Amino acid sequence: MRSRVGDKMSDDDAYLLYWLCLLMVQGVGLAIGRKIMGLVPRFENAQRMERGDWERVGVAGPMAERIATALRLQSGLASLERVRALGTCYVSDQHASFPALLREIPSAPPILFYRGELDAITGSCVALVGTRQCTAYGRKAAQELACDLVGHGIAVVSGLALGIDQAAHEGALRGGGRTAAVLGSGIDCVYPSRHAPLARRIVDAGGCVLSEFLPWSGPHRHHFPQRNRIISGLSQAVVVVEAGAHSGALITAACALEQNREVMAVPGSVFSQTSIGAHELLAAGAAPALGARSVLAAIGASVSPRCAPGVRAKAADGPLPGGDFGARLLAELRAQPASLEELQRLARDHSVTPAELFRVLLQLEIGERVWRDGGRYGCR
Repeated sequence: MRSRVGDKMSDDDAYLLYWLCLLMVQGVGLAIGRKIMGLVPRFENAQRMERGDWERVGVAGPMAERIATALRLQSGLASLERVRALGTCYVSDQHASFPALLREIPSAPPILFYRGELDAITGSCVALVGTRQCTAYGRKAAQELACDLVGHGIAVVSGLALGIDQAAHEGALRGGGRTAAVLGSGIDCVYPSRHAPLARRIVDAGGCVLSEFLPWSGPHRHHFPQRNRIISGLSQAVVVVEAGAHSGALITAACALEQNREVMAVPGSVFSQTSIGAHELLAAGAAPALGARSVLAAIGASVSPRCAPGVRAKAADGPLPGGDFGARLLAELRAQPASLEELQRLARDHSVTPAELFRVLLQLEIGERVWRDGGRYGCR
């Protein structure tokens, strides 16, 4: 015989069961579910209520009947028992360990299922997102930016997808930091399946893989736009590395704006279709992400690296970005620091486009050849 509430069921399990029952009721989503739980906070009380009881607290007739039936039959109990049998870790928004930033957003998920260390996302986090069909430049930018950010103690959040997401996670791991992957499927159904080893590496490195969906849920199309609000909700800033005109990364950026998060974009080639979305964000007022220091400045974080001396120094050993223009740019900055407006005038004098200027500045900053502080640049 199946267990019922009261048969050694914890408060956490009862809260999860309450949600599972409500979300199986036609017409009940997160917003209505929260209103119902606000009216009757405890599952034990809600389970004893009939249709008339729900109508008296303000729930309309047909909905009241559906809710009363679902709770009386405990329609979500089979799912709860499966979660318990799997030993899946989860945290509810009733707990202090639930990510504080995520708790603030509209339609915050009531439950997060996860593997790994949840405290990986309790400190400062930055999301790096972008297209699955990224260029070599976009992949390198995401990897280097993620590597630098974790070196300053920032956790990198992304979606474990192909392309930019993958590069961001790998860059964070290469930098010895922690990263979190928010899935559009259940945590036991990693998508794409080829990234299951990457998910294990994330967990083994002290990061986490998480989802609001039940652990065995498949990667349904509508799950991915839905999970994007969690990626942005966990983060102080969302950085779009490369994105086409209709990229899902732009949905994440839109979520970030709604959640009052910083939105930044990495400038790319004006000839690349994968940079159209990023350039549209820049034109709309998003700040250019020209390296870790610009991102850290945007979120008000310290720029003192926590990585070992020399970890990033080797980035400066490669060829100088931008060729002759890069050399001219460095010569100007050696003479004296300059504002972005002054550098844009220099670029125009040398027939260099703004996108190319941003690309060269980004690579110089990633390579620790230039610094950026309060909108001014200087040579190291």
